[in-house]
Amino acid sequence: MLYNSDEYNKQLEIKTQEYINILKDNKDNSNNFSWVLDCDKDFIKEDSKTVRWGIPTYPTGDVKNSSIYLCLFNPSIDNPNSKTGFDNIKSYAKEHDSINDCRGNFLIDNLKKGKFNNSDDNLPPRNTNNILYSELKELNNKNGNKDLKDIYKLINKENAYYSFQYFRNIIKNMAKNGKSLKDIEQLSICNLEFCPYRSTEAKDIKPKKGKSLFDMPSVELSLKIIIDRIEEYINGDNSRNDKPFFIFRSYNNYWGPALKHYINKYNVSIDIKTCESMFWMFCGQSARISENNIISLIKYNELNDTKDKMKKESWNEFNNSVPDDFKDVFHS
Repeated sequence: MLYNSDEYNKQLEIKTQEYINILKDNKDNSNNFSWVLDCDKDFIKEDSKTVRWGIPTYPTGDVKNSSIYLCLFNPSIDNPNSKTGFDNIKSYAKEHDSINDCRGNFLIDNLKKGKFNNSDDNLPPRNTNNILYSELKELNNKNGNKDLKDIYKLINKENAYYSFQYFRNIIKNMAKNGKSLKDIEQLSICNLEFCPYRSTEAKDIKPKKGKSLFDMPSVELSLKIIIDRIEEYINGDNSRNDKPFFIFRSYNNYWGPALKHYINKYNVSIDIKTCESMFWMFCGQSARISENNIISLIKYNELNDTKDKMKKESWNEFNNSVPDDFKDVFHS
């Protein structure tokens, strides 16, 4: 099912209003409530409370024109180490949902302001500022007006998750070079989640039996944003269109296979090889963007090919060098 903006946003608006009503009502706990949209219910299991109750995260930043796209798997929950707040949806929301910060308040605020479906790009209501500026501006507002060097000293995983986890080096170096929060605002960065629903761990996001997450409309929304941006770069006016860079977590398990599936399913005119020239990956479990921690997908594949070749050559050398009694007996 290709993402249908009218139906999708209508379902999301209904869910958001229902969530607001539950939190207002002192008697109704409505523990059966789930943020999972009707169009997604056939694809994803809802046995996890975090999937059902955590406010989902939709694209952040300029989805059409950004230069850097940070492509993650799914949003975690606030206070993931807390053992409380799971008894009912209200206590969960109090403990785990930062509905008053830049990550959680846009669905709720836009509905209250009557702006839920006023987007000019048919995407869900979201923060169109880049995530760094959103987090640092909020942090600055809470701590008085400070320069970027002072703001940088304040950031941590709890108060500025994305800035701390992924973009700390950018902030540090811009601060060192005398840049301001206004300069951070101008950065062309978009944050995408493969799946918008929250979980404590990635393994909590599970497809229903016989179904694939690759076909879930919320996943297709993120895939479509990537494909549309690449097509715009290839077919558009490149003099006014920077080459986009997509930095992935979980590329091999999710993003890569899903993009190939999407391209084949919808007969997209570009092939995956063309896309891969713009794809980058993190080298390890750490996801900070730095000189030691990202590698292009092309180089990653070359490295793996080289490793496989060296392993084969090493095995042949070993097998041909051992005494005759041991030749060919170590094959798996």
